[in-house]
Parts: sequence; C-alpha cells; structure tokens
Amino acid sequence: MSLYFLKLTQRERHRAGFAAFFNGYFLKGTCKMKKIIMGLLLIIFVSPQTVSAGIVAYDNMPNNTYQGGGNWFGQSGSGDFFKLAQAFTPSTTGVVNLVELGAYGIASSNVGVSFYTDNNGVISNFPLWVGVTNNILGSLGSIASMSVNLGPMLTSGTQYWLSVDSSSPVQSFWNRNDQGASGGLITSFNNDAWISGYGDAFAMRVTMVPEPVTLSFLSLGAVIIAKRRRS
Repeated sequence: MSLYFLKLTQRERHRAGFAAFFNGYFLKGTCKMKKIIMGLLLIIFVSPQTVSAGIVAYDNMPNNTYQGGGNWFGQSGSGDFFKLAQAFTPSTTGVVNLVELGAYGIASSNVGVSFYTDNNGVISNFPLWVGVTNNILGSLGSIASMSVNLGPMLTSGTQYWLSVDSSSPVQSFWNRNDQGASGGLITSFNNDAWISGYGDAFAMRVTMVPEPVTLSFLSLGAVIIAKRRRS
C-alpha cells in the first residue's frame, strides 16, 4: 500500500476504492451494464442532495409501539433537571436527519437532542453534536418525531449515544421499547455524572441520509443481485 494512499482522508479512500472496483469489474461488463452504472453515478455524485429522504439506521420500535414504563426527562416543578441517554449502533454510514422517540408529554417543549461517542461501553464526557428541536409531545402511545438539521455524521457498526432533555417546566416521559432490545440505558440527574438506568432500552428510531459512497455501493449491490437473478 502506497504512502500516498495512507495520507488520504477516509472519504477519499472510499472514493479511491470504489474507483478501483469500478475499473476492475464493471468496465468488463456489457454495454447495458455500463449504462446502468453510469446512470447511478450521475444520480449519486452529481446530485447527492436529491437523496434526502434517508433510511432507518436504528429502530427498536418497528411497529411504532412501546411499553408503558420508562423515565421522565426535563425540569420538574421543584427545579430538578433530568436528561436521558440511550446507546445505539447505526446500520449505515451517513448524516442523521430524523429522530423519533416513544415519548409523550403534556405541554409544548423545546427538546434538546445530543449525540455522544462511546468510550469502552460508557458515554463520552463531551457531546459529538448538540441541537434543539421544537416539538409538541403527544399523549401516551404517540411517536415524537423530531427533524434534525445538519445532524452528525455517524459510522456504520460504531456505537453512539443519543441523549434528550427538555427546557419545559413540565417533564416529558420516554418509554421503553417492547422488542426486547437492551443497550445500556442510562440517566443523569441535574447534569451530574451519568448513572445506570433500569429495565429495557428506550424506544427510539434514527433515520440517516447515507453518504454518497455508501449509497453508491448499496445501489451497485442491488444492480448485481438483479443481474444475477436474470442470468
């Protein structure tokens, strides 16, 4: 492996590897295959902003259902402040654009959403990304959907932590999932040290927009499968 290749950024290495894969395999294919691949490349690399819907990268409430039990977060009437966090591992590499929680409340609330890296199974001291989303939490059984503007870039197969808090004087409630998923449920009181939580993992779903290189490999994989099925 050359020294030049080692000096490349991760994204540049991905692009270089994709180029080598493309030149070594697909240029040997049929004219029809070449046209399909070139079309995919134009869609992905020339206009990546058009791929904005995103894909679900983590979901422990696939049926939009969850348990009745959980924990409060936000500011109580006595002034105590609570925030909650949940470990998760995304299935794809990309930028977060939507967070959905099995959470509810009784008042409009500005919900703080933070992402942390993982430090040997423990949440890191400093957040990777912090944002605030205006959200009206519904009643028990509803799904709190929060759009994330310019969210963090997360890597597939790497564990992260999602934390939520609320500036509302009325606390909100984050329920546990009903899929049997665990994941290091933790909670913090008054911004002090994080401590162990209780029971199953909180109900949550994270949607991400895949980076162009990741999306291109997913698209190429679909083309290969379709080609083999026809042969």
